[in-house]
Amino acid sequence: MNEFIIKNGFVSKGDSIVDGAISGGTFYVTTIPSNDNSQVQVLVRNSTTGLVDYRDASTFSGAADTNTFVTGYTYNDNNTFTIFDNAGSNFPTTINQMSGLTVNGVITATTISATTFYGDGSNLTGIPHTTDTFVTGGTFSNVTDILSFTNNSGGTFNVTGITDTFVTGGTYSSGTTSLNFSGNSGFTPFTVNVSELIDDTNTFVTGFTYDNVNNLSINDNLGSSFTASINQMSGLTVSGSATITETLQVTNDGTYKFNTNPVTRLSSNGDYYGELLSIGNSGTPTVGNVYYFDSTSVWLITDANTSATSKGLIAIATSVTAFNVGMLISGYFKNTSWAFTVGDPVYLSVTSGGISTTQPTGSGDIVRVVGYAIATDEVYFNPSHDWIELV
Repeated sequence: MNEFIIKNGFVSKGDSIVDGAISGGTFYVTTIPSNDNSQVQVLVRNSTTGLVDYRDASTFSGAADTNTFVTGYTYNDNNTFTIFDNAGSNFPTTINQMSGLTVNGVITATTISATTFYGDGSNLTGIPHTTDTFVTGGTFSNVTDILSFTNNSGGTFNVTGITDTFVTGGTYSSGTTSLNFSGNSGFTPFTVNVSELIDDTNTFVTGFTYDNVNNLSINDNLGSSFTASINQMSGLTVSGSATITETLQVTNDGTYKFNTNPVTRLSSNGDYYGELLSIGNSGTPTVGNVYYFDSTSVWLITDANTSATSKGLIAIATSVTAFNVGMLISGYFKNTSWAFTVGDPVYLSVTSGGISTTQPTGSGDIVRVVGYAIATDEVYFNPSHDWIELV
Protein backbone atom coordinates (compact mmCIF):
# COMPACT_ATOMS: atom_id res chain seq x y z
CA MET A 1 0.00 0.00 0.00
CA ASN A 2 1.28 3.42 -0.96
CA GLU A 3 1.10 6.16 1.63
CA PHE A 4 0.86 9.78 0.46
CA ILE A 5 1.68 12.34 3.12
CA ILE A 6 1.13 16.06 2.63
CA LYS A 7 3.17 18.09 5.10
CA ASN A 8 2.06 21.66 4.41
CA GLY A 9 -1.34 21.41 2.76
CA PHE A 10 -2.65 20.23 -0.61
CA VAL A 11 -4.72 22.07 -3.22
CA SER A 12 -6.40 20.19 -6.03
CA LYS A 13 -7.09 22.24 -9.18
CA GLY A 14 -9.22 19.56 -10.80
CA ASP A 15 -10.88 16.36 -9.81
CA SER A 16 -9.11 14.34 -7.18
CA ILE A 17 -10.25 10.90 -6.17
CA VAL A 18 -9.20 9.39 -2.91
CA ASP A 19 -9.86 5.72 -2.47
CA GLY A 20 -9.67 5.44 1.26
CA ALA A 21 -9.74 7.74 4.23
CA ILE A 22 -8.55 11.31 4.35
CA SER A 23 -7.36 12.67 7.65
CA GLY A 24 -6.00 16.04 8.57
CA GLY A 25 -6.40 19.08 10.73
CA THR A 26 -8.73 20.93 8.31
CA PHE A 27 -10.57 19.72 5.19
CA TYR A 28 -11.89 22.29 2.71
CA VAL A 29 -14.29 21.60 -0.14
CA THR A 30 -13.83 24.41 -2.58
CA THR A 31 -16.88 23.47 -4.66
CA ILE A 32 -19.61 25.03 -2.45
CA PRO A 33 -23.08 23.49 -3.11
CA SER A 34 -25.97 25.89 -3.59
CA ASN A 35 -29.30 25.56 -1.70
CA ASP A 36 -32.90 26.63 -2.31
CA ASN A 37 -34.34 28.33 0.74
CA SER A 38 -37.87 27.84 -0.59
CA GLN A 39 -37.60 24.10 0.08
CA VAL A 40 -36.68 21.84 2.95
CA GLN A 41 -33.27 20.49 1.91
CA VAL A 42 -30.55 18.37 3.44
CA LEU A 43 -26.83 18.17 2.57
CA VAL A 44 -25.95 14.77 0.97
CA ARG A 45 -23.22 13.21 -1.24
CA ASN A 46 -24.24 12.59 -4.85
CA SER A 47 -23.47 8.93 -5.53
CA THR A 48 -23.10 9.64 -9.29
CA THR A 49 -20.80 12.63 -9.31
CA GLY A 50 -19.27 12.17 -5.88
CA LEU A 51 -20.00 15.79 -5.05
CA VAL A 52 -21.69 17.11 -1.91
CA ASP A 53 -24.90 19.03 -2.70
CA TYR A 54 -28.34 19.95 -1.30
CA ARG A 55 -31.36 17.75 -1.98
CA ASP A 56 -35.10 18.25 -1.47
CA ALA A 57 -36.10 16.21 1.60
CA SER A 58 -39.44 15.19 0.02
CA THR A 59 -37.58 13.12 -2.59
CA PHE A 60 -36.12 10.74 0.00
CA SER A 61 -37.47 7.22 0.22
CA GLY A 62 -36.34 4.35 2.30
CA ALA A 63 -37.36 1.69 4.82
CA ALA A 64 -40.55 2.33 6.86
CA ASP A 65 -40.39 2.81 10.66
CA THR A 66 -40.96 -0.61 12.23
CA ASN A 67 -41.66 0.76 15.74
CA THR A 68 -45.21 0.24 17.07
CA PHE A 69 -46.55 2.42 19.88
CA VAL A 70 -49.84 3.26 21.63
CA THR A 71 -51.71 6.25 20.21
CA GLY A 72 -54.73 6.25 22.56
CA TYR A 73 -57.44 4.28 24.43
CA THR A 74 -61.14 4.39 25.22
CA TYR A 75 -63.32 2.93 28.01
CA ASN A 76 -67.12 2.66 27.62
CA ASP A 77 -70.03 1.97 29.98
CA ASN A 78 -69.93 -1.75 29.10
CA ASN A 79 -66.60 -2.08 30.90
CA THR A 80 -64.67 -2.43 27.57
CA PHE A 81 -61.17 -0.98 27.57
CA THR A 82 -59.72 -0.54 24.00
CA ILE A 83 -56.06 0.37 23.18
CA PHE A 84 -55.10 1.83 19.74
CA ASP A 85 -51.59 1.83 18.12
CA ASN A 86 -49.91 3.72 15.28
CA ALA A 87 -50.38 0.83 12.90
CA GLY A 88 -54.20 1.19 13.08
CA SER A 89 -54.72 -1.90 15.24
CA ASN A 90 -56.85 -1.95 18.39
CA PHE A 91 -56.95 -4.29 21.36
CA PRO A 92 -60.23 -4.42 23.33
CA THR A 93 -60.55 -6.06 26.75
CA THR A 94 -63.32 -6.22 29.38
CA ILE A 95 -62.53 -4.69 32.79
CA ASN A 96 -65.03 -5.00 35.66
CA GLN A 97 -62.74 -3.79 38.40
CA MET A 98 -59.51 -1.79 38.61
CA SER A 99 -57.50 -1.27 41.77
CA GLY A 100 -54.63 1.06 42.40
CA LEU A 101 -55.37 3.17 39.29
CA THR A 102 -53.37 6.42 39.19
CA VAL A 103 -54.25 9.05 36.57
CA ASN A 104 -51.84 11.95 36.12
CA GLY A 105 -53.92 13.69 33.47
CA VAL A 106 -57.66 14.11 32.91
CA ILE A 107 -60.35 11.41 32.94
CA THR A 108 -63.49 12.11 30.91
CA ALA A 109 -66.40 9.76 31.55
CA THR A 110 -70.18 9.72 31.59
CA THR A 111 -70.28 7.81 34.88
CA ILE A 112 -67.59 7.16 37.49
CA SER A 113 -68.56 4.74 40.24
CA ALA A 114 -66.48 3.75 43.24
CA THR A 115 -66.87 2.72 46.87
CA THR A 116 -64.48 5.42 48.06
CA PHE A 117 -63.09 8.55 46.38
CA TYR A 118 -59.85 9.78 47.92
CA GLY A 119 -58.62 13.34 47.93
CA ASP A 120 -60.21 16.64 48.82
CA GLY A 121 -62.34 16.68 45.67
CA SER A 122 -61.14 20.17 44.71
CA ASN A 123 -60.65 19.18 41.04
CA LEU A 124 -63.83 17.09 40.71
CA THR A 125 -66.32 18.91 38.51
CA GLY A 126 -69.84 18.13 37.44
CA ILE A 127 -70.66 16.14 40.57
CA PRO A 128 -74.23 17.16 41.58
CA HIS A 129 -73.65 17.08 45.34
CA THR A 130 -75.79 20.20 45.76
CA THR A 131 -78.85 18.24 44.60
CA ASP A 132 -78.70 15.90 47.60
CA THR A 133 -81.80 16.25 49.77
CA PHE A 134 -81.80 15.03 53.35
CA VAL A 135 -83.83 15.41 56.53
CA THR A 136 -82.62 18.15 58.89
CA GLY A 137 -85.22 17.82 61.66
CA GLY A 138 -88.75 16.94 62.63
CA THR A 139 -91.50 17.40 65.18
CA PHE A 140 -94.39 15.27 66.40
CA SER A 141 -97.78 16.65 67.46
CA ASN A 142 -99.58 14.55 70.05
CA VAL A 143 -102.74 16.50 69.21
CA THR A 144 -102.90 15.68 65.48
CA ASP A 145 -100.63 12.58 65.59
CA ILE A 146 -98.67 14.00 62.64
CA LEU A 147 -94.89 13.65 62.27
CA SER A 148 -93.55 16.68 60.33
CA PHE A 149 -90.10 16.59 58.69
CA THR A 150 -87.99 19.43 57.22
CA ASN A 151 -85.14 19.03 54.70
CA ASN A 152 -82.05 21.01 53.73
CA SER A 153 -83.76 22.71 50.79
CA GLY A 154 -86.48 24.19 53.01
CA GLY A 155 -89.14 21.69 52.03
CA THR A 156 -91.42 19.82 54.43
CA PHE A 157 -93.39 16.60 54.39
CA ASN A 158 -95.72 14.93 56.88
CA VAL A 159 -96.21 11.36 58.03
CA THR A 160 -99.74 10.64 59.21
CA GLY A 161 -101.51 7.64 60.63
CA ILE A 162 -99.30 7.42 63.72
CA THR A 163 -101.28 6.28 66.72
CA ASP A 164 -99.92 7.46 70.04
CA THR A 165 -101.06 4.95 72.65
CA PHE A 166 -100.12 4.78 76.30
CA VAL A 167 -101.20 3.30 79.62
CA THR A 168 -103.74 5.37 81.51
CA GLY A 169 -104.36 3.09 84.47
CA GLY A 170 -104.52 -0.42 85.84
CA THR A 171 -106.20 -2.66 88.38
CA TYR A 172 -105.13 -5.64 90.42
CA SER A 173 -107.29 -8.76 90.64
CA SER A 174 -106.71 -10.79 93.80
CA GLY A 175 -108.72 -13.65 92.32
CA THR A 176 -106.43 -14.06 89.28
CA THR A 177 -103.34 -12.45 90.87
CA SER A 178 -102.92 -10.32 87.76
CA LEU A 179 -102.39 -6.68 86.87
CA ASN A 180 -104.82 -5.44 84.21
CA PHE A 181 -103.67 -2.38 82.23
CA SER A 182 -105.84 -0.05 80.16
CA GLY A 183 -104.95 2.92 77.97
CA ASN A 184 -106.12 5.71 75.73
CA SER A 185 -108.04 5.39 72.46
CA GLY A 186 -106.49 2.70 70.25
CA PHE A 187 -104.68 1.06 73.15
CA THR A 188 -104.91 -2.73 73.41
CA PRO A 189 -105.44 -3.76 77.04
CA PHE A 190 -103.05 -6.37 78.41
CA THR A 191 -102.69 -8.41 81.58
CA VAL A 192 -99.57 -9.33 83.58
CA ASN A 193 -99.72 -12.38 85.84
CA VAL A 194 -97.91 -11.59 89.08
CA SER A 195 -98.75 -14.75 90.98
CA GLU A 196 -95.07 -15.64 91.23
CA LEU A 197 -94.41 -12.33 92.99
CA ILE A 198 -97.01 -12.86 95.71
CA ASP A 199 -96.33 -14.57 99.02
CA ASP A 200 -99.74 -16.08 99.70
CA THR A 201 -98.93 -16.46 103.38
CA ASN A 202 -98.87 -12.67 103.92
CA THR A 203 -102.04 -10.71 104.54
CA PHE A 204 -101.89 -6.94 104.32
CA VAL A 205 -104.16 -3.92 104.19
CA THR A 206 -104.98 -2.70 100.68
CA GLY A 207 -107.19 0.25 101.70
CA PHE A 208 -109.80 1.64 104.05
CA THR A 209 -112.86 3.87 104.08
CA TYR A 210 -114.52 5.93 106.78
CA ASP A 211 -118.07 7.22 106.42
CA ASN A 212 -120.08 9.94 108.16
CA VAL A 213 -121.69 7.49 110.63
CA ASN A 214 -118.34 6.57 112.21
CA ASN A 215 -117.83 3.27 110.33
CA LEU A 216 -114.19 2.42 109.51
CA SER A 217 -113.86 -0.37 106.91
CA ILE A 218 -110.45 -1.99 106.30
CA ASN A 219 -109.80 -4.11 103.17
CA ASP A 220 -107.00 -6.67 102.77
CA ASN A 221 -105.28 -8.39 99.86
CA LEU A 222 -107.42 -11.52 100.24
CA GLY A 223 -110.60 -9.59 99.51
CA SER A 224 -111.79 -9.55 103.11
CA SER A 225 -113.28 -6.47 104.76
CA PHE A 226 -113.33 -5.55 108.45
CA THR A 227 -115.75 -2.90 109.63
CA ALA A 228 -115.73 -1.21 113.04
CA SER A 229 -117.75 1.60 114.55
CA ILE A 230 -115.44 4.31 115.90
CA ASN A 231 -116.82 7.04 118.09
CA GLN A 232 -113.53 8.00 119.65
CA MET A 233 -109.85 7.83 118.66
CA SER A 234 -106.92 8.52 120.94
CA GLY A 235 -103.26 9.02 120.13
CA LEU A 236 -103.95 9.75 116.44
CA THR A 237 -100.88 11.11 114.63
CA VAL A 238 -101.14 12.52 111.11
CA SER A 239 -97.80 12.94 109.38
CA GLY A 240 -99.20 14.48 106.22
CA SER A 241 -102.26 16.63 105.56
CA ALA A 242 -105.70 15.91 106.97
CA THR A 243 -108.81 17.29 105.29
CA ILE A 244 -112.00 17.44 107.35
CA THR A 245 -115.15 17.97 105.31
CA GLU A 246 -117.55 17.69 108.24
CA THR A 247 -116.82 18.67 111.86
CA LEU A 248 -113.76 18.48 114.07
CA GLN A 249 -115.20 18.50 117.59
CA VAL A 250 -113.55 18.52 121.00
CA THR A 251 -116.19 17.69 123.67
CA ASN A 252 -116.52 17.28 127.43
CA ASP A 253 -113.16 17.48 129.12
CA GLY A 254 -111.17 17.29 125.88
CA THR A 255 -108.50 19.78 124.99
CA TYR A 256 -106.58 20.67 121.84
CA LYS A 257 -103.05 21.88 121.27
CA PHE A 258 -101.41 23.43 118.17
CA ASN A 259 -97.66 23.59 118.71
CA THR A 260 -95.81 25.02 115.70
CA ASN A 261 -92.74 27.07 114.81
CA PRO A 262 -93.82 29.47 112.04
CA VAL A 263 -90.31 30.93 111.69
CA THR A 264 -88.98 27.63 110.36
CA ARG A 265 -92.28 26.49 108.88
CA LEU A 266 -92.62 29.48 106.53
CA SER A 267 -89.74 29.44 104.05
CA SER A 268 -90.85 31.28 100.88
CA ASN A 269 -92.43 34.64 100.10
CA GLY A 270 -96.21 34.39 100.46
CA ASP A 271 -96.16 31.34 102.72
CA TYR A 272 -98.83 31.34 105.43
CA TYR A 273 -101.03 29.23 107.69
CA GLY A 274 -103.83 29.91 110.15
CA GLU A 275 -107.55 30.66 110.01
CA LEU A 276 -108.96 31.64 106.61
CA LEU A 277 -112.33 32.83 105.27
CA SER A 278 -113.62 31.84 101.83
CA ILE A 279 -116.33 34.44 101.45
CA GLY A 280 -116.99 37.55 99.37
CA ASN A 281 -116.25 38.36 95.77
CA SER A 282 -113.69 36.77 93.45
CA GLY A 283 -111.78 39.85 92.21
CA THR A 284 -108.04 40.07 91.59
CA PRO A 285 -106.24 40.31 94.93
CA THR A 286 -102.55 40.99 95.46
CA VAL A 287 -100.94 38.42 97.76
CA GLY A 288 -99.73 40.04 101.01
CA ASN A 289 -101.97 43.12 100.81
CA VAL A 290 -104.53 43.80 103.57
CA TYR A 291 -108.21 44.22 102.62
CA TYR A 292 -111.39 45.05 104.54
CA PHE A 293 -114.80 43.42 104.08
CA ASP A 294 -117.40 46.08 103.21
CA SER A 295 -121.20 46.17 103.58
CA THR A 296 -121.71 44.75 100.04
CA SER A 297 -119.61 41.61 100.78
CA VAL A 298 -116.73 42.90 98.68
CA TRP A 299 -113.08 42.95 99.75
CA LEU A 300 -111.49 46.41 99.33
CA ILE A 301 -107.99 47.73 100.02
CA THR A 302 -107.31 49.15 103.52
CA ASP A 303 -105.93 52.60 104.31
CA ALA A 304 -105.34 53.91 107.89
CA ASN A 305 -105.98 57.46 106.67
CA THR A 306 -109.75 56.95 106.95
CA SER A 307 -111.91 55.10 109.44
CA ALA A 308 -114.21 53.53 106.83
CA THR A 309 -111.31 51.52 105.38
CA SER A 310 -109.71 50.58 108.70
CA LYS A 311 -112.19 49.60 111.41
CA GLY A 312 -114.04 46.55 110.03
CA LEU A 313 -113.12 42.92 109.39
CA ILE A 314 -109.68 42.88 107.78
CA ALA A 315 -107.60 40.03 106.30
CA ILE A 316 -104.43 39.32 104.29
CA ALA A 317 -104.89 38.02 100.71
CA THR A 318 -103.25 34.60 100.23
CA SER A 319 -104.01 33.93 96.53
CA VAL A 320 -104.04 35.84 93.26
CA THR A 321 -106.87 33.64 92.00
CA ALA A 322 -109.70 35.25 93.98
CA PHE A 323 -110.62 36.71 97.37
CA ASN A 324 -113.13 33.96 98.14
CA VAL A 325 -110.59 31.14 98.01
CA GLY A 326 -108.97 32.12 101.30
CA MET A 327 -108.42 35.37 103.24
CA LEU A 328 -106.17 35.06 106.33
CA ILE A 329 -108.03 36.62 109.32
CA SER A 330 -105.71 35.16 111.95
CA GLY A 331 -102.41 33.30 111.63
CA TYR A 332 -98.90 33.65 110.27
CA PHE A 333 -97.67 35.25 107.04
CA LYS A 334 -94.24 35.74 105.38
CA ASN A 335 -93.40 38.69 103.11
CA THR A 336 -89.72 38.94 102.16
CA SER A 337 -90.06 42.67 101.42
CA TRP A 338 -90.74 43.43 105.10
CA ALA A 339 -87.90 44.56 107.39
CA PHE A 340 -89.47 44.67 110.85
CA THR A 341 -87.87 44.63 114.28
CA VAL A 342 -88.68 41.32 115.94
CA GLY A 343 -91.19 41.68 118.79
CA ASP A 344 -92.54 45.10 117.72
CA PRO A 345 -96.29 45.62 117.33
CA VAL A 346 -97.48 45.96 113.74
CA TYR A 347 -100.05 48.62 112.78
CA LEU A 348 -102.38 49.11 109.86
CA SER A 349 -100.47 51.44 107.53
CA VAL A 350 -101.44 54.75 105.92
CA THR A 351 -100.03 53.17 102.75
CA SER A 352 -102.86 51.38 100.93
CA GLY A 353 -102.97 47.68 101.78
CA GLY A 354 -99.86 47.82 103.93
CA ILE A 355 -98.81 47.17 107.54
CA SER A 356 -95.99 48.85 109.42
CA THR A 357 -94.25 48.97 112.78
CA THR A 358 -94.59 52.77 112.57
CA GLN A 359 -97.75 54.06 114.26
CA PRO A 360 -99.88 56.52 112.20
CA THR A 361 -99.72 60.11 113.57
CA GLY A 362 -101.86 62.22 111.25
CA SER A 363 -105.16 63.81 112.20
CA GLY A 364 -108.03 61.48 111.34
CA ASP A 365 -105.68 58.46 111.06
CA ILE A 366 -106.72 55.17 112.60
CA VAL A 367 -104.27 53.54 115.00
CA ARG A 368 -104.99 49.82 115.00
CA VAL A 369 -102.66 47.00 116.06
CA VAL A 370 -102.95 44.11 113.60
CA GLY A 371 -100.27 41.78 115.03
CA TYR A 372 -96.63 41.37 116.02
CA ALA A 373 -93.35 40.78 114.18
CA ILE A 374 -92.01 37.28 114.95
CA ALA A 375 -89.18 37.63 112.38
CA THR A 376 -87.94 40.50 110.23
CA ASP A 377 -90.18 39.30 107.38
CA GLU A 378 -92.91 37.38 109.28
CA VAL A 379 -95.86 38.48 111.40
CA TYR A 380 -98.37 36.90 113.72
CA PHE A 381 -101.51 38.46 112.18
CA ASN A 382 -104.30 38.92 114.77
CA PRO A 383 -106.07 42.28 114.24
CA SER A 384 -107.25 44.04 117.40
CA HIS A 385 -110.98 44.64 117.80
CA ASP A 386 -110.15 48.10 119.14
CA TRP A 387 -108.73 51.18 117.41
CA ILE A 388 -108.03 54.85 118.05
CA GLU A 389 -108.91 57.68 115.70
CA LEU A 390 -106.46 60.58 116.01
CA VAL A 391 -107.75 64.15 116.14
